[in-house]
Amino acid sequence: MKCRRLLTLAMVGFAFSLAAPQVQATGPLYEQSRAARMTRKLGRGLLNVAFFWCEIPHHINQEARNVDFFTGVITGTGKGIVAGGRRLALGLFDVFTFPVEIPKDYADLQETEFVFESDLD
Repeated sequence: MKCRRLLTLAMVGFAFSLAAPQVQATGPLYEQSRAARMTRKLGRGLLNVAFFWCEIPHHINQEARNVDFFTGVITGTGKGIVAGGRRLALGLFDVFTFPVEIPKDYADLQETEFVFESDLD
């Protein structure tokens, strides 16, 4: 039991380390490698599969700030379910297709790469 918990914790830590933000160097000699883009796609997919459900409270919070609380909960829940389903589907797509360069240069298909990324700006 203790070994299983430790293994699970190590796997979650590894998934977070794959998707850690990277400072990209610029210049003619600094091109991001194919392996780095592939790993980023896998990490992005794993985190989106694990945290797709966070879209629901995220959208409830956004909607409650824009309108009253009750309306925000109702409309935010609906928008969160739709956005969470989309994030789950695209996360699974990223996980299963990470070795293949789809789309071009392993670009993200979503508006934000991770759930709460829009709140950080």
